[in-house]
Amino acid sequence: MHKKMPVIFLAVILLLLSSGCAAKKAEVSETKKITVVDETGRTVEAPCSPQRIVSINSYISELLCAFGVEDKIVARSEICSFPPQIKDKLSLGRSWMTPNLELLLEQKPDLVIADPCLKDELREKIEQAGIPVLLFKAYETEGVLLSIKCLGQILDKKERAGELSAIITRNRELVQERIEKLEPGNKPAVYFEDGRGPYNTVASETASHKRIVDAGGINVASEEQVKFPVLNAEWVLEKNPSIIVKEVYLNKPGEELHAGEVMEEVRNEIINRPGLKRLKATQDGQVHLVSSRLLTGPRSVIGLVTLAKWFHPELFSDVDPVAMHREMLQEFYGLELKGVWSYSGG
Repeated sequence: MHKKMPVIFLAVILLLLSSGCAAKKAEVSETKKITVVDETGRTVEAPCSPQRIVSINSYISELLCAFGVEDKIVARSEICSFPPQIKDKLSLGRSWMTPNLELLLEQKPDLVIADPCLKDELREKIEQAGIPVLLFKAYETEGVLLSIKCLGQILDKKERAGELSAIITRNRELVQERIEKLEPGNKPAVYFEDGRGPYNTVASETASHKRIVDAGGINVASEEQVKFPVLNAEWVLEKNPSIIVKEVYLNKPGEELHAGEVMEEVRNEIINRPGLKRLKATQDGQVHLVSSRLLTGPRSVIGLVTLAKWFHPELFSDVDPVAMHREMLQEFYGLELKGVWSYSGG
């Protein structure tokens, strides 16, 4: 019996040590996970400081680069083109809805961040492979701020997240404070033409309508019966808006800036449309162009300030949206401002 005691004692010690190691492993494993709620309201357990990220959303890719973790991105959707270094990442195809699943899984990501339009069956297959999927649109300001908060937690970049959120919140509040006391009679009638083509506009309950209102304008198409009506010159003439805003898309994959001559061509096309020369907006030179990239995503607050200054130049004479854009690019992306992102002629 005495001879067996050392053996039994050793076995007990080993058992305790192994139990302790298991507990430590479990503890470490737990500290590497964080539970977040994505933009669709789904509760997802995501890895802390993920090392291999697939981003199937250009706005999220932009945010990841703002956080300085572009080296963690292993794949993207093709239309993720900003900042420029993102184009070196593997493309999973142009579609946000149906990325190349086989190629995605080959990258062995520990986190996938996609747009809510990702097909449910694809999301389920990714999750069945043991890979968490977060869904963020990050299209409007509220969604952008939520994305920034969640990514700051996941990436352990809370300070950086706070800095970016502060810039967005501060400039949004600047606009709100200056237009909140305006009477309806002091707000301009705005015809907004989106990037789908001539006379494609927006009614109420759309993000673009909200931007016009938030910037202190009145959307002349707000009462149309469909969200995205296609109108004509006669309709616009009847409304006779005092301001025209045209949204311009970067349509080619890989494009990241707008050329001034392209902006000028688009503006001239609007001014020279049959019948539109009689509009108050065209006669007063109030035809403005803005990139869709300044109306959506992380830089949408720059677009809001740009619209507000066009609508109420006297209230925002001390505000320079181009300088804001330049500072944001330098601080968060280390880039110089290139291209023309908003254009009013001249």
